[in-house]
Amino acid sequence: MKRLFTLLLFASLLNVKIFAQCPTDIKVNNITYPTCGNTDGKFSVLVQQPSSNVDVSIDGGHSFTSGSGSIQFSNLAANQYNIVVRLTGSTTICQSFSYLLRADYDNYASSSTAASNCTANGSIILNSSIPSTDSVSWLSNLNPTFVIISSLTARTIPNLIPGLYYLTYKSTTSNYCYHIDTVTVFNTGTACPAASFCGNATDPTNLFPNGTFGSGGNADGTNAQINGPALPAGITAYTYQPLGAFAPEDGFYSIANNTYAGSDIGNTPFSGHWYDGYDHDYTVTGVKNGYQMVVNASVDPDIVIQQTISGLCPKKISV
Repeated sequence: MKRLFTLLLFASLLNVKIFAQCPTDIKVNNITYPTCGNTDGKFSVLVQQPSSNVDVSIDGGHSFTSGSGSIQFSNLAANQYNIVVRLTGSTTICQSFSYLLRADYDNYASSSTAASNCTANGSIILNSSIPSTDSVSWLSNLNPTFVIISSLTARTIPNLIPGLYYLTYKSTTSNYCYHIDTVTVFNTGTACPAASFCGNATDPTNLFPNGTFGSGGNADGTNAQINGPALPAGITAYTYQPLGAFAPEDGFYSIANNTYAGSDIGNTPFSGHWYDGYDHDYTVTGVKNGYQMVVNASVDPDIVIQQTISGLCPKKISV
């Protein structure tokens, strides 16, 4: 009887299936930026919490590399890599996101000449070491306008009012080979008028039309979904990533109900990894189902959110 019981137990163990759990903490680290025009870059996809054997693709799922922990990819050129992580031996996708591996571009510091009396007579003089065939833009925008440096007279950007300018240099060899620098054009004369919107400080008009990240679930917080949808194209330079204990990572954003990362306020499985924050609607009106934008700033300056507004007072806005 004892031997039969042992055989039955062994047979039952053979039929036990252990289902692996998708890791919730997946991020890119150990980054080496390639030099412009070369394939000497690398990065690792770090998979943890819980640790699992996974297949990782950096080409959108066309080819996969298996491993666990930190999985390194080498001999990479500057490019936009579409990362897909799935459980080994399964078609279940745990997470997919894009990562921009930029190329090193020498730090070209440029100088400026001041404007006077808040008029547009300041300028920025580009460093002589910047190749004249490269391009430059100087106004921060999701889709900045670039000009070829050789088209500028004496390598000078003219007719600038006082303010802080974000210079983006872009190599002709690759759209992913760039450098961002900041240059201030000072004012030597009368101070610029203070910025002013139409109306007054108590005007309830929303200056950002549709300036909300939406909501999900019920107003009292029940059935609230922690993660909301990604923003439409053309609003942010950051990449969407669902909120988690270690997400969003550098250069990514989430649309989330709260940073407790629970389905309802007070549910705190990720407490301690994020500052406990709520959507503006909750702190002001007590409504619990609104979404907020959670951003993990990139190491490179970039635009978090951009939206056109109208109805400004003419001749009252200045930098």
